[in-house]
Amino acid sequence: MSGPNVLLTGASGSLGSNVLEKLIEANYTVDAVLRSLTRSKPFLAHKYAAAVASGQLTFTEIADMTAPGAFDAGLSNASYLLHVATPLGFDNFEETVFQPAEKLMSNILQSAKRSTTLKRVVITGSIVSTMRLPNDMMSNRVISSADYNDIPLAEATTDVGAAYQYSKVTAEKQAWAFMKREKPQWDLVFHLTPSITGRSIQQGWRSEKTGLGGMSSIYRSLFDREAVTMMVPHFLDVDDVAFMHVKSLDTAAVPGNKRYLASAGIIDSNDVARKIREEFPQLRNRVPEPAAGTGIPDALVTLDLAETDEVFGTAWKGGWETARATVLDILTTEKKYGVAQDKVEDILNSA
Repeated sequence: MSGPNVLLTGASGSLGSNVLEKLIEANYTVDAVLRSLTRSKPFLAHKYAAAVASGQLTFTEIADMTAPGAFDAGLSNASYLLHVATPLGFDNFEETVFQPAEKLMSNILQSAKRSTTLKRVVITGSIVSTMRLPNDMMSNRVISSADYNDIPLAEATTDVGAAYQYSKVTAEKQAWAFMKREKPQWDLVFHLTPSITGRSIQQGWRSEKTGLGGMSSIYRSLFDREAVTMMVPHFLDVDDVAFMHVKSLDTAAVPGNKRYLASAGIIDSNDVARKIREEFPQLRNRVPEPAAGTGIPDALVTLDLAETDEVFGTAWKGGWETARATVLDILTTEKKYGVAQDKVEDILNSA
């Protein structure tokens, strides 16, 4: 018999795909929210055919998650909500990022408030909610889950990275304000994830150099360049991030109404480049030989992870293990789609 009901948003996305996999493995009953059943259901229904046949996995189409009441039906009998989906646009940020993020968060919270069965809401946040990039990355500061990004709206409209930061921190503050004001029967957990790296099991995933995630950072910083550049240094493998989300459904083991800032440590571009050149000699003409020593600046911000480590442990995948999984995916998708073009400067300048 399957376990408690979980409503999962973002099930067809990069992180959401891994969260869905782990929910099914952990025997939860999952209602996966999809924007289009026609586009996404066939792949997932085939991948998890046994779960679909048993009723463990069902699908709900919500074409417009910003529509009022969009989540009412899905949350009417759910014990938990895992909200992974994130709006992201590349221009006209007010209409494509800020407004959708605010409306989506409002819809989630209002529908959750109306639910009589809900015990916990778990939301995928970001490390950028705690620090302003690029300002704080090389500030030599110590950042904890008590810190918030102070990026102003005027700066948020300058590029996609700044827009992403602003939308993440404002949506999170919106959620905490709701909790303080409404005091619902359920509690809230925010996961402040760092750069997410590792394998991808997302339908149609292809390696790209223009994204904000850690997989794109590895591709952009190491491949087809004259010199190695620094990747987003604080990282966590996608499977470890998914594990944290699923573990957070255990209300006895994971305290609620908290922000959990996480990282497996620092991933060093120079070290990864050396290992790629050693293990994949066919890439030596594409991954440049790095400079001697580490590529991590002394002034790099430090993360205080004591509270998160106490709750979730520290048995995370290491930098090379997770980077190697991304490299293998890059090689696989390059065979199918070709080599992606580099159109974005280093992530620290664009995020």
